[in-house]
Amino acid sequence: MKFLTATITKAPRQVTTKFGELVVCDVKLEDGSESAIWGPKDYALLLYLKAGQAVTVSKDSKGKIAIIENHLTHPEMVAPAFSDTVSVINPEPNQSQYQGMSNETKKQVASYVTEMANLFNFCLKQVDQTVENITQDDRRAIATSLFISAQKKYSL
Repeated sequence: MKFLTATITKAPRQVTTKFGELVVCDVKLEDGSESAIWGPKDYALLLYLKAGQAVTVSKDSKGKIAIIENHLTHPEMVAPAFSDTVSVINPEPNQSQYQGMSNETKKQVASYVTEMANLFNFCLKQVDQTVENITQDDRRAIATSLFISAQKKYSL
């Protein structure tokens, strides 16, 4: 896997495909080649991008390009944290929104969050065991990429 700098050439847009609603963003890689980055329709890392913006991408052995979360270099790329998701959808969340949630639903949400935290922790451990001589920021970015890839591949 290679990490490259790319420039957004066309703002992200939602498209309908045979796989359903997706978001696509066109980029120009540092070698001058052009590619597209695809994601689910609500993929925040893509939706916040703007034409002309520089981003960090990964390129796998098959040539597939994926966006890398790098909030230190590109603060505008950061997807809302889990706890902020409600405030993005509803700018003024309040406790009464959760009062109608059943205890079973609350347990399911808590279980899901725990599973996702465990998955991210596993991704961090895999990076520690397989990638050498990297900064903490790169470690986190690689683990985040693995985490997002696993979520997409297995529809988590």
